[in-house]
Amino acid sequence: MALGVFGTCGTCSLAYIGFDSMLTMLADFGISDEQVDTVREEIESAFGDELESLDVRTVRVDYGEPFPFSLISGMPGGEEAIYVEYKLKGVDVVIADVPGGPWGFDLVNSGILPVRGSLASRMTHEQFGRILRAYAEETEAPLGSVRRYGDSSGMMYYDSPSPDEIVVAGIEYPTKELWSAVEGTLIEGERIDMSLGMDYVRKALVFHEHPETGEFEYLGSESVDMYW
Repeated sequence: MALGVFGTCGTCSLAYIGFDSMLTMLADFGISDEQVDTVREEIESAFGDELESLDVRTVRVDYGEPFPFSLISGMPGGEEAIYVEYKLKGVDVVIADVPGGPWGFDLVNSGILPVRGSLASRMTHEQFGRILRAYAEETEAPLGSVRRYGDSSGMMYYDSPSPDEIVVAGIEYPTKELWSAVEGTLIEGERIDMSLGMDYVRKALVFHEHPETGEFEYLGSESVDMYW
């Protein structure tokens, strides 16, 4: 069930980046071993013995030939990104994505590590476990991010504010009680083909967190336009 109402509000993963800004970021962006180690240590610190598996590594970004990638395919820098993949014990969900996308890196605001996320979207370990279990009941896709609905990402070019309440199937929900869980992506090789992702659309599963029980109820899904 796709919920059109959510699409009008703008979800946390919708982003547009000016081409000039993109070029600047690409020119300056590179990945060091220290950065990879820092990300790995942050996730290990956040979960400790809760981790079943963890993979943090550098992947190469290929731009391909179609415009506008043909303009930047030969640029130095901007050729690498950090890929994160982890799984928690007792939960049948793989969390996997490139936090912030290939044009930047943001472990906190990306939503891939909600227990160390932004102040608006930060979750307790118990909350994260509950929404992971609810997510697993609806899809087998990897999870890319979890953010409170309407909490904008730091990578957004502009923000569309959400209303205080949203009506779904005749029921009014406070927006602050809604969460958006966006599908992630598994990268088995060592490359990302950016030419295939310019108009990439993922699915966001929207959940209502009951204010008394803390349980997450699945309300429906919406398409999310990604910036990569």
